[in-house]
Amino acid sequence: MRLRIFLWLWLLCLSPAWAVQTQVLSRAYLVDPQGKLDFPQVRQQLFTPLPGILARGYTPTVTWLRITVQNATPGEPLVLRIRPGYLDEVRLYAQDAQGRWQQQVAGDRYPYVKRSYPGITPCFLVRQAQAQAVYYLRLHTTSTSMLSVEAQPLQQALQFDVRQSAWQIPYYAILLWLLVWAIADYRESRDRVVGLFIPYQLLSVFINLAFMGYYSMLAPASYPQLADVATSWTSTLFCLASLMFHRHLLLGFSPPWLLQWVLKLLPCYFPLLFLLLAFGMVQPVMQTNTMMAPVQVLLMAMTAWLVPPHPLRRLLRVLYTLSIAVVALTMLPLLGIGNVLEMNQYGQLMQSLLISALAFVLLQRRSTQLRSERHVFAVELELAQQQIAIERQQSEEQSRFMAMLTHELKTPMSVISMALGSLRMQLGEQRILLHAERAVDDMNAVVERCTQADRIEQGQLDILRETIVLAELVQDVCSNSREPERVVLHPGTVPLLHSDSQLLRTVLSNLIDNAMKYSPAASVINVKWGVKSAGLWLSVDNVASSAGMPDASKVFTKYYRSPGAHSKTGSGLGLYLVRGLCTQLQGMVSYRPEANIVRFEVWLPVSTR
Repeated sequence: MRLRIFLWLWLLCLSPAWAVQTQVLSRAYLVDPQGKLDFPQVRQQLFTPLPGILARGYTPTVTWLRITVQNATPGEPLVLRIRPGYLDEVRLYAQDAQGRWQQQVAGDRYPYVKRSYPGITPCFLVRQAQAQAVYYLRLHTTSTSMLSVEAQPLQQALQFDVRQSAWQIPYYAILLWLLVWAIADYRESRDRVVGLFIPYQLLSVFINLAFMGYYSMLAPASYPQLADVATSWTSTLFCLASLMFHRHLLLGFSPPWLLQWVLKLLPCYFPLLFLLLAFGMVQPVMQTNTMMAPVQVLLMAMTAWLVPPHPLRRLLRVLYTLSIAVVALTMLPLLGIGNVLEMNQYGQLMQSLLISALAFVLLQRRSTQLRSERHVFAVELELAQQQIAIERQQSEEQSRFMAMLTHELKTPMSVISMALGSLRMQLGEQRILLHAERAVDDMNAVVERCTQADRIEQGQLDILRETIVLAELVQDVCSNSREPERVVLHPGTVPLLHSDSQLLRTVLSNLIDNAMKYSPAASVINVKWGVKSAGLWLSVDNVASSAGMPDASKVFTKYYRSPGAHSKTGSGLGLYLVRGLCTQLQGMVSYRPEANIVRFEVWLPVSTR
């Protein structure tokens, strides 16, 4: 709100500078297509009346302007003020006191120090002896052929220059303040859009200095053409910087993919423009810049209205909708389209200030939003790091507890196992001793699985690869199972396997033990293997028991046991361990149930490096 009030106050202060009081009574123009007419020939030609400011767009032709000036105090000096300030060459023909026609020349291709009146824009100081006099102006420029001329008494011209300087000081102060803000914000945020706003705003200051005519004042007298060259390059660089800034700003709002594609292609023609400038072809470049500006603004306004919902979408639409009006007001007259108003001559200044101010508001709110999001992200990251630290600590405590538990359990279970073996030797094979030994084996298996699962999670599992004959390993595991008579082998022809035999033995033992434990007594356990997808596959299947079919979404989850399996001794780590070991061996395990058949299939590469 404060910014809007300040802008309105500044525009009100600026309005007297636009209202230039002139003593020009009439204007008429003549087009010289070849530029070969000399002054006597021009005086004999028929001029076309001109109601306001001359605006013929970009044209290689020469344009003559004839004006009639009234001087309320004959003999007093008059200042003929020419605008805009970036014209290449304006030549004045005026009669002296003896009636002879004299010439003066000004423009950004001629030394500033040789001007008869040191105005910012090209000016001519004349002494008009009659109440009314006719003057001729010859315009030849590579920029747009727009020409405004006002006649002012010397004292009034000096007062106008003072007022002009008075409003330009706060104007450039605002632009420079926006630039300083962008630099400070970018140093803190490293936001790419704010970074692109910096060259845009810097070039905005320079292009306004060029359009006002300051380049001619700064160019050396030995090379006054530098002002013309610098104006052309500054204008093109400004157009590129503006396009890049607005393009990245809009892409951050995720517009439709077609508009994103068009926005990304927009800067592609600029290398050609810079090449043309390097070869001195200025007018096509300036005309292209001016013609593309309305097209680009329309495209960006369309994009702003089609972006998805966003907290800043409304402000984005305001920015680019107002840009359409400003560009139409300032750019179209440069092409010779539409009526030229007095304010058009200050159009670039208005455009830079308005768009820069709106862009500042948008960027400031965007930066505030990004800072808020970064703060939330930082808090979430800190909480996540704290959670990770807690989980790591819990994992370490669990690992230490598991190591202690397995160590403390293994020794007494070994003693119990040895005692049971001694009793069996003394008393013979008795059923109660067999049950006791099996219970001890189950407890040992639970402890071993807990140990291996912990080693996998801690990344402490060592893999020792060797050449394995799969058929021999399967037969050995099956023969050492609890009920080898239930296992039916279905061998296939497979190549030698290069893997860790101990880990593979653990995988197969867990699958077979799981099948025996959760299948009807005396039912068949099928073990099959063969070649598949540049590797070996091995499956173990069994008929489902009263425990039911495992839940496919949880079967490999740590500690998972189906509701009907709790009557059996187990830890819920067997299949979790199988999956972890298969991953370590660069293979995979999958659950493939069929009707009442529980089947697990393992795939392993033949050889790994």
